[in-house]
Amino acid sequence: MLNSTLDRLTFGAKTSEIEAAQKQGYSRWLAEQLHPPLGTEPDVQKRLDQTVLRIAYGKSDKDEFPALNENRPLNLLNKPVEELWALLDGKIAYEEKLRPLRELIVSRFTHAAYSKYQIREMMVEFWLNHFNVHSGDLGIAVSMPSFERDCIRRHGLGNFYQLLESVSMSTPMLIYLNNRNSRTGAPNENFARELFELHTMGQDHYLNDLYSKWRQVPGAEQGKPTG
Repeated sequence: MLNSTLDRLTFGAKTSEIEAAQKQGYSRWLAEQLHPPLGTEPDVQKRLDQTVLRIAYGKSDKDEFPALNENRPLNLLNKPVEELWALLDGKIAYEEKLRPLRELIVSRFTHAAYSKYQIREMMVEFWLNHFNVHSGDLGIAVSMPSFERDCIRRHGLGNFYQLLESVSMSTPMLIYLNNRNSRTGAPNENFARELFELHTMGQDHYLNDLYSKWRQVPGAEQGKPTG
């Protein structure tokens, strides 16, 4: 029974973890899982610090940058968005712009494989899927480490309101659902629609089936929409 439960609540429990859970008892194990310490566990952080990831690209046709082929540590995972945004400069290689996303992928696998707090990792994966963004956009790609760290991981086992608020103000979501283009008098409806349809209530529980334009909603132009 415990083994099958752990299979559902982890990315694959090791024998040592199953034995530890059996010794603790399910209730104590679950309570510990639901209250992990803040930050990255020392063992996981050590593995990340020791990891190198190859980066390789050819010489620019316009001689804007030389060819490169090297192993590099994961040194962008904890950088703020403001610093990583500089990678969008057109005079650096495309692989350099994707580097924050590549490092995050490695970090996700490392956490899933080695973290003691598997429920947290399962919930990080769940919420990243629920609040899906398309990282093919380079602005999203460079800001994904912050999105995972400061929004999803920080609030993934906490209050949904705080998680939703954090996600809604995050750089990836502002880009992906066009809220950065929204203006007073000409609101972009994409984010609002997905906030209701996908992120919270579901399509059947708001008034989009009745009104095709936001101005048609009673009270909308006065800032007090019905429904």
